[in-house]
Amino acid sequence: MIRALLSGDFPRSRVLSVALVAIFIALALAPFLFPGTRPLDVAAKVCVFILLVASYDLLLGYTGIVSFAHTMFFGIGGYGIAIALSRMEVGWSAIGLGTAAAVLLSLALSFLIGLFSLRVKAIFFAMITLAVASFFAILASQLSNVTGGEDGITFKVPEVLRPAWRLLEAPLLDGRTPEGESMVWQLAESRQVTITLRSTGDQGRDAQRLRRIHGMLSSAPGGDHYSFLVYEASRCYHLEFPNSTTRYSLELHQLLMGLLGERAVQVEPLGLQ
Repeated sequence: MIRALLSGDFPRSRVLSVALVAIFIALALAPFLFPGTRPLDVAAKVCVFILLVASYDLLLGYTGIVSFAHTMFFGIGGYGIAIALSRMEVGWSAIGLGTAAAVLLSLALSFLIGLFSLRVKAIFFAMITLAVASFFAILASQLSNVTGGEDGITFKVPEVLRPAWRLLEAPLLDGRTPEGESMVWQLAESRQVTITLRSTGDQGRDAQRLRRIHGMLSSAPGGDHYSFLVYEASRCYHLEFPNSTTRYSLELHQLLMGLLGERAVQVEPLGLQ
């Protein structure tokens, strides 16, 4: 069975085989060995790039075909699931529908690319795929009402895929356990969340980061309030959003801490039930 899966192309040395098995086990156990959003994000990106490299090896290594539109299909898959999760009820049905729609769109685009490439080969085929990929990138950035444009899409995933989820639940709910900490967060009636952002010198990048954090907070309205402290050179700007609220959860808190650092996120409970 393993020989059939690997097409008889086994690793050339035992050291490489042991390294591959160790990497596979580490990635499979990453959510349990390395708690937090950042390690899980790194492990997920490693898995995505493994699939990308393996599929590109099949295309270029075995057939000799150079395609610049290869990563476009990965983008279609990501957009399909993200759009479905952002517009539907969060659950496995949304993931399934997004995956199915992405597969159908990928099949349609690959069929069209094949039709335009029937009489071309080598560099000419590569140029056609480059043109299609460039057109898709422009289309994804311009259709901001669908794809989110340069800011991307803010969405939620099922609970079992979230960094705060644990396979084994502890029976005691106190403030020293993840469950107890989650219970303390649920008891708070209202909070004031203050996000500290420091300028990187690139105004476009800073504006994009601010819009992304604001989108994460405003995507789930609730009873909590938030504001930004933006430091630029020797100046400090206090941005308040009195008409916007958020439902600040332990998961969102961990995500912001992973993106910005512990000192950049300040939460002040305003009352208890």
